[in-house]
Amino acid sequence: MNSNYTLVLSAKKKGLLRTSKKISIGILYTGEPQLTNLIESLIVSFDKLNISEISILLLVNHSNYEAHQKLYEWLNIKKADYRVKLDADMGIEDWTINKLINSTSRKRVIYPILDCITNSIIYGVHYIPPNHLISYSNISKRFPDKIDDPYTLSKEEIGITHCYQPTKEQILGYVLHRSLKLIDCPFRYKLGYIRLLLKSFTQNPMILVINAHVLLRSLVLCFLNKSRYKDYFKSKSNHYKEEDICNLWKSYSDSSKLTHCECINS
Repeated sequence: MNSNYTLVLSAKKKGLLRTSKKISIGILYTGEPQLTNLIESLIVSFDKLNISEISILLLVNHSNYEAHQKLYEWLNIKKADYRVKLDADMGIEDWTINKLINSTSRKRVIYPILDCITNSIIYGVHYIPPNHLISYSNISKRFPDKIDDPYTLSKEEIGITHCYQPTKEQILGYVLHRSLKLIDCPFRYKLGYIRLLLKSFTQNPMILVINAHVLLRSLVLCFLNKSRYKDYFKSKSNHYKEEDICNLWKSYSDSSKLTHCECINS
């Protein structure tokens, strides 16, 4: 796997006032094959919206805890913008971003998404409206999404999928991650994780049965060593280098936009 690095991808439309809407999006990436489709979808969405500028913070191969800390810090710096937290294994529709930025909520909103590993609806996308600050001082390595600022849970469909056409490594990593959360979470949340694990098995029985011994060994090692779960089931897809992602970003943007790609904190 490539070393960790951080990219800021941005694009500005010509002819729009500086006072027009801006959106900042944070994405965590550790080799998920869905990343290219997500980046393309974001450019398509940007092209259709009355938004003057899009900025994407791409955190690559950082530890889960470190990545979330950097992400929340950056999103707070961008507090004047519309903001969205995504994962690299997510997919969006071309109307998704428009629906998010038209939310009337003044608090952070957590939206449901379609999880393709369990074929069920789970909560997983955070939308942060302008001027809302994220309180993240109490996040933990196992639960980096447990932030303390006011939020609402929405049942509104926003067209986001999680792990569309997942790889074997993604399925095993998903089960390992939820198993670790089941062990560490407060009692009131355990039933929810048990249900997700059961759905994972019913949707992917052969993969989980064949790899049960590897999964169990990884669970024990990960729990005892307190290491990150993604180290045990690394994706076999291409892990993009900085220049690959920058070229990808520019290739999806036409001449009507001014694009920029900057690598920071390499």
